[in-house]
Formats: sequence, C-alpha cells, structure tokens
Amino acid sequence: MIATYVQASFLNGQLTQLDGSEQAWMSDMGFKIFNALIWGVIILLSFALKQLLKGNWKTVVTFVSVLLMAMQGSGLMVTILEAEKPTTTNYYIPADSAYKLAEEDNIVVFVVDTYSMKLLDAAMSDDPTTLNPFKDFTLYRNCSQVYQATVPALLSLVTGQHVDMTQGNRSDMFEAAWTNDYTASFYQTLKDMNYSMNIFTKPNFICDNYTGQYVMRFFDNVRCSNVAPTINAKSALKNYLLLSASRNMPYIAKDILPLDLVNIDQTYTISLSDASNTIKTYREWYFSAEDIASIHIEKGVKKRLSIYHGYGAHLPNHLDANGIYDKNVDTTDGQVGRGNLKLIADFIQRMQELDVYEESTIIVTADHGHTQREDRTTLFMFKAPNTTQNEILYSDAPIRNNDTLATIAGVLGMDAAIYGKPAYEYQAGEERARTVFFNAKSDEFPANGTLPNAMREYQLMDHASEYKKYGEHFVQIFPINDYFYD
Repeated sequence: MIATYVQASFLNGQLTQLDGSEQAWMSDMGFKIFNALIWGVIILLSFALKQLLKGNWKTVVTFVSVLLMAMQGSGLMVTILEAEKPTTTNYYIPADSAYKLAEEDNIVVFVVDTYSMKLLDAAMSDDPTTLNPFKDFTLYRNCSQVYQATVPALLSLVTGQHVDMTQGNRSDMFEAAWTNDYTASFYQTLKDMNYSMNIFTKPNFICDNYTGQYVMRFFDNVRCSNVAPTINAKSALKNYLLLSASRNMPYIAKDILPLDLVNIDQTYTISLSDASNTIKTYREWYFSAEDIASIHIEKGVKKRLSIYHGYGAHLPNHLDANGIYDKNVDTTDGQVGRGNLKLIADFIQRMQELDVYEESTIIVTADHGHTQREDRTTLFMFKAPNTTQNEILYSDAPIRNNDTLATIAGVLGMDAAIYGKPAYEYQAGEERARTVFFNAKSDEFPANGTLPNAMREYQLMDHASEYKKYGEHFVQIFPINDYFYD
C-alpha cells in the first residue's frame, strides 16, 4: 500500500495528461527502471521493518493503512462535495416550430443548398410547368454566389456580410458574423418591429456551442440545453477501476492492463428531453411532402420571419420530382431541380389555403451554385407582399444571393443607406462589381492536407454565368483555416 501511495502521489510526474491521447509507457526506459528500483527499495524496507518490529508489526501496518485510507477517503469526499454536476451545452432546433406561420405578416426565405441556374434549366427541360406555382414571383437569372462552401455561404446569406475566414478559430468566425453592427442592427430592428424569427438548418452551420448564444438573441426557435450526461455505470466503473489500478502501478507494469485510454471517456451519452422532436435530417429539408398539412397559424403571433435551409441539390442525387428523398434511389438533375421546387410550391399552396400568402414576402434562393455542374449562379426568386401577376417575370439585374437581408429591409422600409440596396431595385444592364470568393490551394501558405488552404477574391463585372471570366478581375489571395471546411 505504501508503494502504491508513493507511486500515485509522487512518482507519476512523468505521465502525460490523460486526455484521450495514446500513452507510450516505455518511451523512457531509464526512468522506468528507476521507478521500479524505488518500488524494490520500499518492499525490501517493509520486510526489514517486519523483522525489526516483530510483535508490533501488525499494529504499525494497521495504523499506517488506516491513516492512508483516511487521507484518501477525505480527499475523495472533498472531491465529491465540490464537484459540479457534469453538463454539456447543446444548441438545437425543435421540428414542430417549422410548421408555424404568423397570423398577418410572414416573411419566408427558402435557401436551397447548391441550386444553380443549370439545375433549374434541367428541371424546366423535364417539365416546362415547373415554375407555374411561382407566377407572382420575379426570377433573377443573374444572381451570383459569394462563397462555394456551405458554412460561409449560408452564414453570409443570413448575416448579409462577408465572413472573416482569417479568424483564429471557428468560434471567433461565428461570433464576428453575428455581432457585427450590420447583422445585429438588422435583426434587432425586426425584433423592435415585433417580428418573431425562426431559422431551420443544422445549428453547426451557423454557430457552435460557444456562439449559439448570439443566434438565440434573434431566433426564437433555437434552443439551448445544458444536459447532464447519461452515464453507462458498468462501463464507467470498469474503465475507472482500471485507470486507478494503472495509476498506482509502477511504470514498467502499466502497459499490461487492458486499458483503452483513447475511449475511456466514451462511457456516457447525451440525451435531450425532446430528442424525438428535433429537426429532420438535413437531406430532407425540414419539412417533407407529408408534413405540409401540419403547417398552421400560430395564434397570437402577428409577424414572423422564417428561414428554411434544405439539403437541396448536393450530389449524389437522391431527391425525386415529388420531393421525396431516398438514399437508395438515384435521380437526375431534372428530378432534383423539380423536387426541391415542388416542396416549396406545396408550402406556398398551404399558405394560400391558410389565407396568408398574398400579404407575405417570399424569397427562394440558394446558398451557392454547383462547382461540379460548372455553374456559380444561384437561384433567386422574389415575391413582394400583395403582388398578383399572370405569369412569372424575369430579370437579368446584377444581384447576389446575400442581397437577401437588404431585400427584406427594403420591403419593411428600413434605411437603404444602412442595409443596402434591395434586389428588386437593381436593373438589367446596371454596372455593379460583385465580390465573389473561390477555394484555392497555394504554395504561399501552409498546406491543409488535401483541402484548400487559401481563398481567391474576385470582382465579378460580367453576367454571373460567365464565371470563367472571373480571373480577369482578380483582387487578392489570402490564407484560411482548416475549420472553415467542417
């Protein structure tokens, strides 16, 4: 017992922190031998003391054992009394909030991931009536993406600003995105106008567990749960008994135990009280064809901004023309293009049934185009409130998908000098330099494995479909961090 106490209290200084990393017990053989010699000396001294004390040996052993147990026990009690209940912070979005509209004024933004104009062309080639449900809209055929990866593209769209990808870490990037003056002022103004606001996406696209608090300031349906982990008691007891035994053993014997340090902390799970009510898989949007009938008016809510981000047109194609996703069924670009718009059209039809469509503002856009389809244009359709048309209108005005907030601000009469020019005020043929960013690899900056390590910035001066001309207006190249691609 004395040897194990000395080992645990004084001789484990060579241990690296047990943080899940692999331990190389035998990497310093000289120290291991020295450690073993100390154990040998303690054991030999014990035998010597036994011979020297003779009749008093049992009393001394009992006293020392009780003393050591009392010291260890008191330390354990202090630890238990001072320990806080373990929790983990989780930000999540309940599914039922996706089906609620306001009584009077709805602003609805649909963000279809990776939906380019080429995809719309494929949909129209399959079925020329695809856009019939959108007769009250204007379709902008010259809308450019800003980024080509989902996290910065979506973040830019919902904050109205460029994303600072040079931040030191992911949390800093999200914090800067949500706390800049433009974004904070926009959403606070809507709150002051008594708008309820909901957003539907994977939370880790717009925040992390350190920055979800900033999103919660504005969006009512983002939830935070400080949840106590559910402990697998049997597994935990086994692992920590082995760990305790290991810490009390000499270094030379530590690697004989079946101790899995890499997974030793994986003895618990996190369970939210309403886990069955969280958002559907990102690939299925946040409503499906059968969910449309669940959309209803939330009594007492007069105004609402709702932003829906769905999986859209990411390859491989598994969404059919009816908006049904099945990972075991391959579909065509035309079917995927039609299926996404079918879901949105069904949503709009439900708004008409609830008599809230006419006065609503609706934007249908995409976070970015599609590199593999060689198309960086993005879908952008806009319906102003109280607009009735016989057929859809078309515009080649030079807009960007992150003109979304400026467009909403324009509809609500907010100051264009602060929030920017709304999409509907741009005219075809108007000169406008649009900033776009493309992933890049550069020997100028540290490598990032197989991922891009830089971003190229361009000024788009031509039609958004002429992406091959972007290189004519190169601005700069700068390094980015690997967290940006998570």
